[in-house]
Amino acid sequence: MQHDYFGTIDTTDGAVWNGDVSVGGRQVEVDMTGEHTPSPARLDAMAAIAGDVARLDRVAREAMFADLQNDDGTVLYVEHHLAELSPDHLTQTFGTANPAEVPAPLFLAKLVLRHVGLYPDSTSAVFDYTLDGEVTQYLLAITSTPTAPWRASRWRARLRHG
Repeated sequence: MQHDYFGTIDTTDGAVWNGDVSVGGRQVEVDMTGEHTPSPARLDAMAAIAGDVARLDRVAREAMFADLQNDDGTVLYVEHHLAELSPDHLTQTFGTANPAEVPAPLFLAKLVLRHVGLYPDSTSAVFDYTLDGEVTQYLLAITSTPTAPWRASRWRARLRHG
């Protein structure tokens, strides 16, 4: 299957595509997977996201910060990492070895966008954030769907991306 943005899409087992985009001087992996061959309209919706990752990164980060007030998953992600990071890493990243001196907004500001998953079956996107380097296997996933735009949905272990 051909698409103006994605080029050739493997539709043998649904829809598969991957590429990289630059966000803030960093290369971010973007992939699209689905169980079914997507309609042209769904592909266009996914292309709109893939073509606007830098702006949508800012929108997703705003949602991440807002979720500090009402999402236990985001708070747990921050608390877990502040408790588990070494004093050296805390000092290097946050300027202090004392996790109590690292406010949650500062912690979230240090997260980097690692991966964007596009899911045409549900017309959704997942932006995966983590600390820079290999200090954690966990990602904080910020999800957008047509009915629930941008919310921190969960955190999960990084399996494929890294």
